[in-house]
Amino acid sequence: ESDEYSLELTISKEDILYITEVLGRLEDLIKTYVENVEVNDIDSLENIKKHVSVNLMYISSFKDKLVYEVEYLEDVFKKEIFTKIADEISGTQGISFTQAEKKVNGDERYCDLRKQLYTLKTTMNFVKTKYDFFSKMVQVIVQSISVAGKEHYSSRVNNN
Repeated sequence: ESDEYSLELTISKEDILYITEVLGRLEDLIKTYVENVEVNDIDSLENIKKHVSVNLMYISSFKDKLVYEVEYLEDVFKKEIFTKIADEISGTQGISFTQAEKKVNGDERYCDLRKQLYTLKTTMNFVKTKYDFFSKMVQVIVQSISVAGKEHYSSRVNNN
């Protein structure tokens, strides 16, 4: 019966742990960019951009899969599980389905699943927010590279 009332991601816990590692690497790369890279060090900027981009691609595919799965589970939760629990309450308590629907929100199984779904949505939103932040940081790094390249070119022209 517990399988009947469960919300399971196809994304494994190992995947979630790995994505946490990837997010940590991205944090470290951005910290390095902010604290240690000189504005005109094009090679270092390019290196950081490359590593951020590679990690961001992985986050992107994971994020999309996570969003799809959480949206699907939310739909299952709202429609199928709600209906199953209401039907069970109706049968066991001998009340109408409409009356049973009013009791579903207080059902322990339903509350537990709502908490699980909340945790999944929180994780999804965290990954999405981090992805958006790191995407913007790549743009900042690209702008830094562009400015450094222009300054490098300008100094070469002015020295000749």
